[in-house]
Amino acid sequence: MTDEWGDDSWILKALPEIQAVQKIMEDRLSNNPAKLYNQLCTVEAWHGRMTALLADANARLDESEYQALITLPEGVKGSARDITVANIVKKERRLRDILDGLCTSIKNRLILGESLRRQSNAERGSFIPRGE
Repeated sequence: MTDEWGDDSWILKALPEIQAVQKIMEDRLSNNPAKLYNQLCTVEAWHGRMTALLADANARLDESEYQALITLPEGVKGSARDITVANIVKKERRLRDILDGLCTSIKNRLILGESLRRQSNAERGSFIPRGE
């Protein structure tokens, strides 16, 4: 592979971003409408980047599986082949699964946050977010 994610260097470049999002996701959503709005804006801004990294991780996993398959001896068939390939690409699959989980968590957080905002608006009257 010859593009920018063809080796593992893209993982090292993306790791600080992944860790930042994991840290953001550890924080509970606030009951304060203004803070909640800011939390949702922050996590929504990261969604696009995590989705792009997920696409890269999926492509890397596909390429790694292909490379693993073409390097296997001809006699390896069936479940032995599947187990061997899965073992070879376990690092790529783990990263893909982490990114997939983060993307799903971000979506769920946005849905929950919007529900909390609607509930808060109904209880307190309309909330109009103001820039900081």
